Amino acid sequence: MCSLPQLWGDTVNSVKQAVNFGLKKVSKLCIAWSGGQTEFIAMGTKILEDVWVGIQYHHAIDTPMNKRVVGDYYKKYGVMMPYVAASGYQQMMVMLNAIKRAGSTDVKKVIAAWEDYEYEALTVRRYIGSATISVSSLITPVEARPKLKRRHLTILLES
Repeated sequence: MCSLPQLWGDTVNSVKQAVNFGLKKVSKLCIAWSGGQTEFIAMGTKILEDVWVGIQYHHAIDTPMNKRVVGDYYKKYGVMMPYVAASGYQQMMVMLNAIKRAGSTDVKKVIAAWEDYEYEALTVRRYIGSATISVSSLITPVEARPKLKRRHLTILLES
């Protein structure tokens, strides 16, 4: 297995070069963490096929919130929601919820509202710990099975 740990543009270039040098013929390619749909489209179906990918987000993850938000996004923009839009949405949602919980925009009060805060994210329930005020995220390994569908690339996820 050949693991490619980069993210975004470096990942696209690294995977394309690995395929050009024949690594895909002799080894299974693995992208440790991918930005998802945006990178998948940039790589294309032939390059991406049978590559293992670590994803944090994908528009097809089956949760009620993700279905609703992805549907709204698709109605407005005509494309499936990529990781960058999902990430921005979740960050803003968490920030607005913390301000609402704090009843203020005062920084110290908002930070206190984040401590030991559990919330429903797009794909899973998440928790912000009080010790670090950080969120742990799951990276799900999947094998990409590309398929062109309408105007966008759909990746069938098989974990």
